[in-house]
Amino acid sequence: MAIRDMQRPTVFGISAVLKTEKGFLLIKELEDNPSIGKKAGMLSFPTGFCNPGEHPEDAAVREMLEETGYPAKPVSIIGFYLIGGAFGIAYEMELTGTGETAETDADVSENVWLDGAAVLAMPIRPAVAEIIRDYTAAVRMPLATVTDCR
Repeated sequence: MAIRDMQRPTVFGISAVLKTEKGFLLIKELEDNPSIGKKAGMLSFPTGFCNPGEHPEDAAVREMLEETGYPAKPVSIIGFYLIGGAFGIAYEMELTGTGETAETDADVSENVWLDGAAVLAMPIRPAVAEIIRDYTAAVRMPLATVTDCR
């Protein structure tokens, strides 16, 4: 099969992964989006698309704040993932404030803190299990793995 005939990812997104003594911070989805395996009621890490010209690290900060109300910054890359028509980066995040500070997106019903085993037993979006496995296996790459050549 020629490269030009292969289906290519069409969307670039991020997942923001925060783990504290309370467990992993997840959101409960309110809306369906079958193209990325999203169903209402599923748990997911704060996840979203990069806006045009937006650096993926900035998208991770923005999505974490928009979807959970928690201010945080990326500290490492957990992995790179292909999901349906999307390609994304999962960032390990670190809190930069003391707690929820803003209204959350309308498509998120609540924040949920769970340990990894509990998350894996719940209805979750497709990449969540892989991200938790990589996180638990201490897979980490430096932020400089992504080079901005613009």
